[in-house]
Amino acid sequence: MKRVFLLALPVLLWACGNKADKTAANDSSKTVVGEQDTTDVPESELPPTDRQSYYIWMADTEAKTKKQNPVVHPSFYNVDTLITGLNEMYPQIRLEKSRIGHDTLYTKIANATYLTEQMGSAGSEQYIAQAVLNLTAVQGINFVRIDFEEGSHASPDVWSKNSFSDYKEVK
Repeated sequence: MKRVFLLALPVLLWACGNKADKTAANDSSKTVVGEQDTTDVPESELPPTDRQSYYIWMADTEAKTKKQNPVVHPSFYNVDTLITGLNEMYPQIRLEKSRIGHDTLYTKIANATYLTEQMGSAGSEQYIAQAVLNLTAVQGINFVRIDFEEGSHASPDVWSKNSFSDYKEVK
């Protein structure tokens, strides 16, 4: 029960903090966002305030590159928050966490028609790269299994942390 609470805590903090007053206390250089003290941090480096920014890596399958999100806060480095971010980035593909076993995250997509039939091969590869790069960035997750009904452009499989090791990091 504690584990579920700890995993849900960042999402709850975001939900509460999203409507919190962003006030400057007596010090005009101090900005408070939710519970985090961001003294003297430029606004461009503050944690993301919308769920579409809940990602660690942005993948580019055409260029075979990955770019780290400059504003993501380490508190978002958890499976539940990253799945929320993926579902916001790709609302037609609803990724669900099934369980975590050892170092493998088991997920499923109940309705994968958009992924397998409508995005094309490049779009499907983009989604899978985005999901795997982000989810394997969570400490302890080395593999991601995504179950869904096979289609023309994608098949269910297990991807590892190294599946996209040929992607170069860009700044």
